Amino acid sequence: MFYSQGVALVLGCILLGGALPAWSEDRAVLENLALAAKAPRRVFLFDLYTCSIYLEDIRTMNANLSDQEGAIIRLDVHGKPPKQLPKHWEALLDAELSDNLFREVMRHYRYLKEGDVVWVKYVPGEGTSVMLNDIELFVDPGPDLTRALLAQWVGEEPVSEEFKRELLASFDATGQGR
Repeated sequence: MFYSQGVALVLGCILLGGALPAWSEDRAVLENLALAAKAPRRVFLFDLYTCSIYLEDIRTMNANLSDQEGAIIRLDVHGKPPKQLPKHWEALLDAELSDNLFREVMRHYRYLKEGDVVWVKYVPGEGTSVMLNDIELFVDPGPDLTRALLAQWVGEEPVSEEFKRELLASFDATGQGR
């Protein structure tokens, strides 16, 4: 992602900045993105967050996002996040992100709380912006954060095989989301 002022900030991806209009599912559709996958992340019987992934071409649903393909990830935080980013998330993000981007994610994660909505939006040529509720936290010039999050959910070593199956099952092989 993925809990104290937003979901493991997209598991470590929340940033803080100036107020902007809220990103909505309608806006994602207007930006030529389609809902590719949506599933709740559960631990035991508890929903931690719901992850929604929007892509230009939902047939490309995997962890290898192209530099030329836009994407939006929405995380709805359902429970209270742990005070610190889970160790497996921290290790993944530290390995995949630049030092500056990793520090931004870690700095903002601590503000996540139940009820927050985290948006991670990658636009080719513009970079990745992260919003917490209706506040832009930061912008990074590349797709690394988006790729790292996708890898953690649908990559070769996902945070949960069950969560990966649920995300991948939320659309079919013909590219028709549900």
